[in-house]
Amino acid sequence: MDGTLVPAIGQSLTARVGRALKAAQDAGIVVAIATGRRPAYTAPLLAGLGLRADTPLIASNGAVIRTLGGEAIDRSSLVSRIARGLCGLLRSFGTVVFTFDRPGRGELVLEDMEQAQGRVALWVEANRNAIEVVKPLEDALVDGDDPIQGMAAGSVSRMRAAEEAIKASPWGAHCECVRTEYPARDLSILDLLPPGVSKGWALERLAARLGVERKETMAIGDNWNDVDMLEWAGQGVMMGNAAPELRTMAKMRGWKQAPPNSEDGVAVVLEAAIAKRAAAGRSGLVGQGFSPDKSMKYYVLKPEAAGDFGPDTIYIDMRARPVLVKKFHYEFTCWLGDPIVEAVTCFIVTETARDKIIEMGATGAAFDSVEVSTTYPFEIVCKGVKLPNFVWLQITGEYGKDDFGFVVERGAYLVISDRVLRAFLELGLYHGQLVELERWNSDKGTQYRRASEWVGGQT
Repeated sequence: MDGTLVPAIGQSLTARVGRALKAAQDAGIVVAIATGRRPAYTAPLLAGLGLRADTPLIASNGAVIRTLGGEAIDRSSLVSRIARGLCGLLRSFGTVVFTFDRPGRGELVLEDMEQAQGRVALWVEANRNAIEVVKPLEDALVDGDDPIQGMAAGSVSRMRAAEEAIKASPWGAHCECVRTEYPARDLSILDLLPPGVSKGWALERLAARLGVERKETMAIGDNWNDVDMLEWAGQGVMMGNAAPELRTMAKMRGWKQAPPNSEDGVAVVLEAAIAKRAAAGRSGLVGQGFSPDKSMKYYVLKPEAAGDFGPDTIYIDMRARPVLVKKFHYEFTCWLGDPIVEAVTCFIVTETARDKIIEMGATGAAFDSVEVSTTYPFEIVCKGVKLPNFVWLQITGEYGKDDFGFVVERGAYLVISDRVLRAFLELGLYHGQLVELERWNSDKGTQYRRASEWVGGQT
């Protein structure tokens, strides 16, 4: 929910994201909302979107599954004896809260309201009517009345230390720690769940209940508490606003990357999924099983090499193909005006090209910032040339299935769809080298043709 569906600035879904959720449901896709929030704190954000009452809601990081209409589906509890032990361990690390599965005051229990307001003031105000203060907190944790989960809140460093302390304690084997971090606010939430419980665990149980195969599922997330869910799903999608560590993890594990929440990333993904579903004419959850659009042509594109990796590039694996990069620094030696340029299987595009790609709903691409600089030869050869703003184009799709992908054979080669090629041509692609994918597959010796030769509808 937060960081994925909800934009960085604001406490409600954008109109486009709301429409995309409803459109996906109307198209026959089962839409399930998974969040660390409790159900009562989640449902108001979804009100007014027109979603059905039977929409599944995975809440409290997997401890509770209900429908949007309030019907109970599944739940787990943290044993009160364990919760009492965690109170003593965590009290020095920050605010500690326990959640119970009951409506009204007492659904949330803590022992220091002033401390909570200092750390999570917005949360306190939004949940004030459900909060009960009990001191010591252990008195609220009575045997036979088990909480659903616990939560500790504090700075990122303190919550990481708290997690290590739990793992090293006797209580570590009896609870699951799920961390959510907001580095910009130096805030971290450490959820304390029954052993084995997570969003991924809950998604697996929900899919089994609905008769949906794993390969037919797709999960979208942005934080550490989403990792198990992304790992279990047939297709994981990491949001572009996720922390750099998570975006790197996504690349290593083959997850796709969506635009950030500030750019309606979920809507972009769902709109593409709905379009694929319509083209494939199939039923079930969105997943990996879509057939390629055989009516669409694909091309191997070798963009202009206008420069190379700059010295500030941070590599994950520079020998891999495609090269794996954590931070991309592109150093221009010359620029002839193409909207996409390359540095050994890593690409940057102009901001105008990025906007066009997002507008057309192209799949298989995500974007991140890139450091750009010029060399001394650039100042001589391209004297007076002003570079536009560029962004890092990250290829996350499958060739022949998405608009962007890699064919990995004796290296890695960028594959784009016909509609992306046309967009690039409209934006001034001139010096890149092209060949039809079908011809490339059948004859590796096929000669590439300059992009300028494709102008005029020859595609």
